[in-house]
Amino acid sequence: MFEAVKAAITGTSRLTSSEESRLVELKATVKRGISAWQAAAAALAEIRDKQLYRATHRTFSAFCESEFDLSERRIRQLTESWEIVQSLRPPVDMEAVAKAAANPPTIPPLDQLSDRAARELRPLPPAERLEALREAAAAATGSAPTAPQVREAVRRRTGKPV
Repeated sequence: MFEAVKAAITGTSRLTSSEESRLVELKATVKRGISAWQAAAAALAEIRDKQLYRATHRTFSAFCESEFDLSERRIRQLTESWEIVQSLRPPVDMEAVAKAAANPPTIPPLDQLSDRAARELRPLPPAERLEALREAAAAATGSAPTAPQVREAVRRRTGKPV
């Protein structure tokens, strides 16, 4: 009876065990896909920075269009988002890691952050980005924050609509 009332109020219904199993698989696929953009963006940045396209193309943009069917705008979005995420990762300081192990800070899972959500941090100075991301993660309740959640955290910090 309680389940029926809950379903009526929330608009939800129970899943069968096979549906629950499939949902677990699909969520894992989505999470892998979300983190895969970071690996792709890192590869693009390295190709660009080391000019590894120069044997076959005159420009990085032409290379990406030809090889990956990616527009210059999309390449810029991916690499910019990746650079923002990298700026959120602190340098590895083993002494600090040992101290933090006793009292770890709440840092959202950066590998699950979408490129769109990362780009929302762009208006903030690098020193403020991690704290804004923490605020957005608190609103996300246990998952990586969405772009609108990050945008709202940035808006609160800047006082301007983004």
